[in-house]
Amino acid sequence: MTISKVTHGCGVAADAARLAYISDMLAALASGHCLVVAAALAARPQTVQQLRLSTGLSLMLIAASLARLTGAGIVAVRRDGDGLTYALSDERFADVIALAEHLHEDVSLCVVF
Repeated sequence: MTISKVTHGCGVAADAARLAYISDMLAALASGHCLVVAAALAARPQTVQQLRLSTGLSLMLIAASLARLTGAGIVAVRRDGDGLTYALSDERFADVIALAEHLHEDVSLCVVF
C-alpha cells in the first residue's frame, strides 16, 4: 500500500487512522536499537536470549525495543513451551525494515545472523 492509496480510501477519518498507524510504525523503527532488533527478527523468529546473542544488545535495550515494536504492531509474541518467541507480525514489515536499514547504513553491520 502506498501513501497515495491511503489518502484515496474510505474517508478522512479512516485515512487519518491509517496515516497515524504508518507514522507510529516508522517512529518505532526510527530508534536505532528497535531497528537492530526488528532486523534480527526479519531474519527469523527469536527468543530474548537469541536476540541478545544475535544483536549484542543488553537485555534492557532488547526489552524496551520489543515493547515499542510490539506496541506499534510490528512484532508479535507467541508462547513457546516455557518461553516466548518474537517474530514480525507481518512479513511485509521486512521490506520496511530493509528500507530503514538502507537509510541507517551501519545498522545492518551490527546484526550477526
